[in-house]
Amino acid sequence: MTKNIDINLFNIIDLVWSKRVVILLVTGFFLVISILYALLAPNLYTSSALLKVTDGESNQIDSLVSDYGGLASMAGISLPSSSDNKGPLIISVIRSKEFLKHLLTFEQVKLNLMAVQNYNKDTKKIVYDNNKFDFKNKKWIRDFDDGRSQNPSYVEVSEVYNESINLWQDDKTSFIYIDFTHESPLFANDFLNLIIKEINSQIRSQDLKESEESLEYLYQLLDKTSDNDLRDLVFNLIENQLKTQMLANIQEDYVFRKIDSPFLPEKISSPNTYLIILIGCFFGLLVSILYILMNVIFTNKTSNQIS
Repeated sequence: MTKNIDINLFNIIDLVWSKRVVILLVTGFFLVISILYALLAPNLYTSSALLKVTDGESNQIDSLVSDYGGLASMAGISLPSSSDNKGPLIISVIRSKEFLKHLLTFEQVKLNLMAVQNYNKDTKKIVYDNNKFDFKNKKWIRDFDDGRSQNPSYVEVSEVYNESINLWQDDKTSFIYIDFTHESPLFANDFLNLIIKEINSQIRSQDLKESEESLEYLYQLLDKTSDNDLRDLVFNLIENQLKTQMLANIQEDYVFRKIDSPFLPEKISSPNTYLIILIGCFFGLLVSILYILMNVIFTNKTSNQIS
């Protein structure tokens, strides 16, 4: 049995070697295609950052729940709950269409996501597609599919946005990695900084609003109660809300602390020319060998049927 396998293997090697010209031609064809693809594919740059979710008031909230949880329930007060890991929530907000809708209010963001033709490295400026946007009349002129509008909606832009942004949280460290890829290294860096800045700003505004509403309720409750333990609880809650407002007003990195800030990329992240050429050569070699083997099998099968 082993001898037959060896003979068959040597036969296959001899067959492949005898058809080496065909293999070289087919592999060469795929090589040319892969080189053309690598040259024609747009150069993309990726800016990235490493972030840590700020702890906020989680420890103080945990202490309040531990000390006054039962009393608060009896008094009908809902204590705020702390979360050890706010990362998944913040990641979901960044990926949300509502957050993108806010980002699109900034100048040039929609154009840079939807109408880029290429990036000029000499002038360091984005070249826009004139078939998509008329700069003279300041309006979109692109062709569009059924169900879409000529001016891209935030729903459509979100598809491009979520393909270009990548973020995840490390389970061990809870650090959040975020990167953004674009034809322009300048925009990749600026837009990533904008995302971090605006998520801080939006959550800060939301927390301030909720804190003000909570304080209004707590001051009213304080006027109505005479129970000392309950008043101590209310005072602690008021202190907690005032501290939240203080941090929201003075802390620049309210949600994220930058461990590694977004950077201006100096090298392209894609396409990987060498990898594309390697895959092209391998695929061409594989296709040519399979073609030769299948052709031999089919020829022998046909010959046997005729005989």
